[in-house]
Amino acid sequence: MERFIKYKRITEKFKLEKKSELQNFFDGLVTEGWEIIYYNEKINLHLNTDYPISSEIIVTVVVGKRQNNQI
Repeated sequence: MERFIKYKRITEKFKLEKKSELQNFFDGLVTEGWEIIYYNEKINLHLNTDYPISSEIIVTVVVGKRQNNQI
């Protein structure tokens, strides 16, 4: 049976307009061998005088790597 041997908590901010950056983030985690255990996202909308609306998504993930019992 495989067990998690390493855990990592990651929080990143992404602009909603650039959805491909978020996909690249997840692709990178999988490529590095991480498995997503927990996922949460929060959307922030900022109103400024310079720009009408600036929005970002804050993603928090807990990932783990599993022990490999193959010899």
